[in-house]
Amino acid sequence: MKTVFKTMLVVFVASVIFIIGSALVPYSETFKAATSNSDPSSLIFLFLNNLWLCVTIIYLVKHSNWHGKKLLFGTMFVLFMVYCFMTQIETWFFGNAFAILTKMDIVLIALTNFIPILVAVPLSIKMFGKERKSSGNESLIETRDLVKKVIILGLCYVAVYFIFGYFIAWQFREVRVFYSGNAIKTSFIEKLILNYQENAIIYPFQFLRGILFTLSIMPLVYMMRGKSKALLISLCLVYLCPAVVLIIPNILFPDMVRWAHFIEMMTSMFCFAVISWYVIVKIKMATK
Repeated sequence: MKTVFKTMLVVFVASVIFIIGSALVPYSETFKAATSNSDPSSLIFLFLNNLWLCVTIIYLVKHSNWHGKKLLFGTMFVLFMVYCFMTQIETWFFGNAFAILTKMDIVLIALTNFIPILVAVPLSIKMFGKERKSSGNESLIETRDLVKKVIILGLCYVAVYFIFGYFIAWQFREVRVFYSGNAIKTSFIEKLILNYQENAIIYPFQFLRGILFTLSIMPLVYMMRGKSKALLISLCLVYLCPAVVLIIPNILFPDMVRWAHFIEMMTSMFCFAVISWYVIVKIKMATK
């Protein structure tokens, strides 16, 4: 019961400060006007999203081998990259679909989403952290081994992104209309070819995102050193954060498009989390 109370306190404080901070952010007038009539029920979904985020943070704090400033900055880095940065560079890439946003709005959204992390991480460490002695066996992954695994996971992410994007999100008529302007549904291979013809850079871009996702979670690998199960759970919790945020109604996506992406990202990022864990923990690279 005490743990539940402390968890809810972290969620409440993080949510309140996020709401106050969001109101002070200097978004463009167009974006402010569009968001001024937000549904009050959105606060419920905001709270649920922050609940997931804070539970993720608390889990990392309670199971990490790290402590103090190392744990503080390591946790903040992982969540900023995955939850804030990685989501908004994709918004930037697909900027034509979000005419209401300026480039600065996208930057401000990323920084604003960092507010609950800035609040919840130190608060969680204060409430749930324990002093731990260094185990002394936190050896670094060999550079060549790491590079190979990062490249493999970059390629895996590309496959996961396009497979789940097509077979889940693209099956929704509303998604096809939102992005392409028509409801025509081509085959998977035809869609891949069309992507290349219309915007070939999307393939190296998603490969880069896969690499950045992998590098972003590397602190978790060392935080959970020797704790394979805890690492798997941590990867799932962290990688699902950008998916859970889609439960919050917003002006960028029509509801059906938003829920389509929610289903797509919950499944794809869970899959990528498991693949990442397997590649990092289970696969042994040849040294010669």
